[in-house]
Parts: sequence; C-alpha cells; structure tokens
Amino acid sequence: MLYYKSEKIKSVLPNKLELDGKVIFNPKWHHYEAAGWKEFPPELLAIDRKYIKWVDGDPVEMTQEEKDVVDSNNLDNIKYQKIERLWQAATDYEYTFVANGGYSALLEAKLAGSSKAASFGDWIKTIWTEYYARRDQVTASHSQEIIDLINEDFSTVGPPPYLIREVLFGE
Repeated sequence: MLYYKSEKIKSVLPNKLELDGKVIFNPKWHHYEAAGWKEFPPELLAIDRKYIKWVDGDPVEMTQEEKDVVDSNNLDNIKYQKIERLWQAATDYEYTFVANGGYSALLEAKLAGSSKAASFGDWIKTIWTEYYARRDQVTASHSQEIIDLINEDFSTVGPPPYLIREVLFGE
C-alpha cells in the first residue's frame, strides 16, 4: 500500500514518499491515519504517473481527453527535440569541412565561375535538402517509435567533392 498526505509531495515511490528529498513516510509505520495520511487508491497504482492529476489534494485519474492532450504535448516535445538534434547534426557535419570564414571566400569563388566552388555549394545544398526531408518525416510522424528511427547521421551525404583549400587555392 501507498499513502499520501498532500499535493506537496514530490514523488511517490513503492515503499516511501519523499518531500524535498527526505523520506517522510514508510508504509511499515502504523501511525499514518492519526497524522492525516490517506491510502493511495490501489486502482491508480497501475496507471502511468503522467496520467494522474491532483484535485483538491487527492490523486485522480485523468479523463481520456486529458490523457490525449498529455500524449500530444509529449509527442510535440519529442518532435521538437529531434528536429533540434537533426539541425545540430547537419550543422556539425557541414562545419567539419568548412568553417565560418570559408563561406564568404567560397561565395566569391562561385560568383567568379569556379566549378569546384559550385560543386562544393551543391554538396552543402545536399546536406540541407536531406535535413529538410528528415525534418518533414519527423513532423509527419505520429509515434515516438517512428521518430526514433529517423537517422541523425549526415555523414551518409558523403564528404564534399573538394577540400575547401582546393576550391579557394586551386590545389
């Protein structure tokens, strides 16, 4: 059995309750009723804690509509985090081959008609085309399992056709 006293309780654990990191009740103690403790409803013990809300200091199972909102918010958060990781992975992979200072020089070489610069620019475009395709997959996904399968490794694009110094200095 589990017991609770108020909504101030930080976590409900199998054999104890904690308030600010200190054990304040162990079910083996027998003075809980005199101290105002209530038995945690046994039917709620089998429910995922994210579906339990506190109403007037007592635990209550959420309605299906409330559960759907919790799940939707959770999936939205998972999508947001995955998109952030995808963006960072694409950026990191691109920066592996070209640093900030190289972009302006690369642009100048491309505008001057360099075919190597154009090829290098196409390689950068391929990374970001792949990023947007994966981002769209995340956005369209309806489950965490599918989102988890989306690859965050952009090395599948392959290295650029030339090193940045080859583009800039014709090596």
